[in-house]
Amino acid sequence: MNGLAMALAYKLEADGTLLGCPPDQDIVLRRSFTWIRGDQNDPVFAASNKQLLKIYDEGNDLLLALDGYIVDEIEDIGGPWTGGTRFVDGEASRFPQEEYLNLLATVRQMCVVSKAKGHDIYPTSERRDEAYWRVPVGGLDQEDGFLPVPAGPACKLKYEHCVAELEMLIEAYAMTMPQYKVRAAELVEMGKRRVDDADPGPNLGTMYRIRMQEMAGKRPFISNVGYVGMGPRFQRAGDKIAIFNGATVPFIIRPVGEESFKLIGECYCDGIMFGEFVQKGGNVQKIVLE
Repeated sequence: MNGLAMALAYKLEADGTLLGCPPDQDIVLRRSFTWIRGDQNDPVFAASNKQLLKIYDEGNDLLLALDGYIVDEIEDIGGPWTGGTRFVDGEASRFPQEEYLNLLATVRQMCVVSKAKGHDIYPTSERRDEAYWRVPVGGLDQEDGFLPVPAGPACKLKYEHCVAELEMLIEAYAMTMPQYKVRAAELVEMGKRRVDDADPGPNLGTMYRIRMQEMAGKRPFISNVGYVGMGPRFQRAGDKIAIFNGATVPFIIRPVGEESFKLIGECYCDGIMFGEFVQKGGNVQKIVLE
């Protein structure tokens, strides 16, 4: 992955999108949603199924050519996700529960559309039904040390708790204090549920929202065959989902010619993050980035 990162960084520098050109004030440099500390060596994903990186010499420093896979084309996108920053008005601030719920609702609707398409992109229907709570957090949960780990059944419980908390915050304006206390107690009891792979503990909804915040700067998408994920906010319908050999995560690329593309950024695409597309026999091809 280090070799691929160096190649992509060189490509961005050659494009003039790194330092050395007048900066775009709208662009916020963010770490990868899969960021891990130095003491956590193993990547959390393996989208390319650990295929070896291969770079071609095109005889042009402005081109980067490497082996990879075109997974599918983006069909539709949702609104950009800013990360749920609190609204501040003078000395007052307000939690943006509507913004969180809007993202969750958009992803859930895309998952409904994906299922209706009926394409065989998941190993089981049960795995397909997990997409709605995996996508908003990029398929990641976090352990006690706040390091990202692949999401399991405990993450679904955190999703449910998160939605219940957000809905209560909206409904609270119409509640009496006794009603509010009853709802709050129900949430506490909900947090005491257990799952097979973890003891969720308290503040489940908060933990889910922390992982949602790591997806700031992205927006949801659905592809032609029904892949649902979170990609760069600059993505648009017609862009391609690609996996480069040597990469741990997929990327969004944009066709700019008959045989070349522009790199838009990394993405989370549910159902291909652990090499599933490669394992099913996807066709490897040379991808040229301008």
